[in-house]
Amino acid sequence: MAEWGEPQSSRLWFGVHTEAEIFGTEVLDALVGQLPGFRYEVVVGHPSNGWRGPVGRPTDHLAEALAEASDAPDIYACGPPGMVAATKKIAAQAGLPAERVVVENFAPSAA
Repeated sequence: MAEWGEPQSSRLWFGVHTEAEIFGTEVLDALVGQLPGFRYEVVVGHPSNGWRGPVGRPTDHLAEALAEASDAPDIYACGPPGMVAATKKIAAQAGLPAERVVVENFAPSAA
């Protein structure tokens, strides 16, 4: 989007289980500077007592945002199969056509 100078607003919920799993925020911060309509939030599922950001699952925040949206957005979801399925369900419940939801599943790799 930055490469094309995309003018549309966009929002990213980056979900992790704990703060220790957060990475790449430098890249996301740079994108905020390049794309005026871009914003992101790191959502922590199991935060420590010191965490001050959003808590829960990214899909919880997506459901809230769709309920408040004035226009139907396009959604891109990348994550574990359960999160992707939940995203599709939330989008359908919000009345979004399936073609507005693009998904990519991934699973943890064995180390």
